[in-house]
Amino acid sequence: MLKEQIPADLEYKAVWVLDSSLREYPGQAAFKQWTPREAFFRGFRRSARIVALLFIVPLPFAFLEPFAFMVWGSLALGGLLLVLGPYLHLKYWGETRSFFFVEAECPHCHASGKLKPYVSTSFLEEFTVLCPLCGQSSSVQNKN
Repeated sequence: MLKEQIPADLEYKAVWVLDSSLREYPGQAAFKQWTPREAFFRGFRRSARIVALLFIVPLPFAFLEPFAFMVWGSLALGGLLLVLGPYLHLKYWGETRSFFFVEAECPHCHASGKLKPYVSTSFLEEFTVLCPLCGQSSSVQNKN
């Protein structure tokens, strides 16, 4: 549900993948530059997925104590819709360049493959990736 489709028109940029002792391994980062319209709708979709998932979590408590749920449930669900939803939308809307993976050798297990985004998908000067095989995170820097 939260997994995002990788677009077809990706751009590639040379990057360095760094291990904990700052040894550099060459790699290629696949990223997409979003238009303002694409960024707006992408931000809406990503925030709606997260809010919808969090909206479903407290619903089973409505069967345990329905009258108390009307009070605290309406506050919690209202906070999700009125505070968290717009906050996430603005956060994701501001992401104009996103990376999807880095094709490189993992500095820890030395397996070649696609290193995935760790937490954020923003394509910045320095970001963090996660190896799907060994689970270790590594820092990535753009080549200048």
